[in-house]
Amino acid sequence: MCQKTKAPMKLKIYLLLLIVITAYNYQLCGQTISAKAGLNSSSLKGEPIPEVWGLEKEIKKSGIGPHAGIFLEIPVKENFSLQAGLIVSHKGESIELIFKDTTIQKRLYNKSSLYYLELPVTGKYSVRLYKNTTIYALAGLYFGYGIIGRTEYSYDLYGKDYAGYYDTWERHGSNIFKRTDAGAIAGIGFQMGSIGLEYNYYMGLKDVYNNDSGSTFQVMKLSLTYRIGKLK
Repeated sequence: MCQKTKAPMKLKIYLLLLIVITAYNYQLCGQTISAKAGLNSSSLKGEPIPEVWGLEKEIKKSGIGPHAGIFLEIPVKENFSLQAGLIVSHKGESIELIFKDTTIQKRLYNKSSLYYLELPVTGKYSVRLYKNTTIYALAGLYFGYGIIGRTEYSYDLYGKDYAGYYDTWERHGSNIFKRTDAGAIAGIGFQMGSIGLEYNYYMGLKDVYNNDSGSTFQVMKLSLTYRIGKLK
């Protein structure tokens, strides 16, 4: 039996690195560096419904958490530039299962809070409204690698309550999530002087569960940006 190849994922990584290196060599001068920070709202798409006997209700909530990083912008044409950055970004969600009234179990709660180091590469098209004011659109790809994660749980069993947590990628045999993530980016932004406001949607295209269920992260990001200055 043939083994599955990981070439497609490696190809995506090489493609991202190639874009960054090519853009860097394209224009050595005129690059600007910016900082970005804000909040994420993330959820899992395509997550399988647990097949549990006596399940009455399933309650899901989006994971809310921060992101922060730096970006390098490389001008290509008058209104078009390339952006590449490094950003630490939160992803996760919580799920609660409510069971029918039985003497065995009534509830099960699970909350995952994960942090990824992401490499986003996007094209940026800008339209100048006034002298120091522009609006812009973004589109591109990202690759992420999980650096730290924590999963909290609580449940009742035969009338007794239990609770605890474990490190997502360090507990032997219980690492539900894969470390790698990848997908597409679309966004819009507003820049006035050195200060800006930006909204991005990160659409995961890679299964993040180790059971290959087809689940992907969908993340909405609202950011404040600050243009630090040009590189000389």
